[in-house]
Amino acid sequence: MAAAACALGGDGSGEPDAHLSHCACLPTEVERTGHGNLVLIGSTAGLFGEAGHADYAAAKSALAHGFLLSLKNEIVRIAPLGRVNAVCPGWTESPRTRSTLTDPDLVPRVTQTMALRKVARPEDVARQVVVLASDELSGHLTGQVVTVAGGMEGRVVHRDAG
Repeated sequence: MAAAACALGGDGSGEPDAHLSHCACLPTEVERTGHGNLVLIGSTAGLFGEAGHADYAAAKSALAHGFLLSLKNEIVRIAPLGRVNAVCPGWTESPRTRSTLTDPDLVPRVTQTMALRKVARPEDVARQVVVLASDELSGHLTGQVVTVAGGMEGRVVHRDAG
């Protein structure tokens, strides 16, 4: 299925549309079949906040709360069986974090807030996206947030260094 761009003002006015049903971001196939699954990618920064990154935390919080819950109610106007869920990863090894995660003091410090005391791998996040996108595995889930962060609580769980 080809991706489609979503632009404000689908009616050509430049004004935001009142309903998702006017937005060009849903592929025609979703409208035709009446079902489809969206999995939004948030962040634990949006769930717990992140010092020094208020802008990022605010954007991810909006995505995982208000946007997700609004979109799950709007998508059914176009696709009665459409579902929208979100995955909020915590610290995850990636090209952007790989150099940071080589700091021997950082990993023990950031994992103090996690029950599992480990940094996620991209596959950990991807598997949850696959589960949420699956009609067979998650066919009755919509509007849900799955946190992939080793049991992160936003508070210190382990006082020791690792």
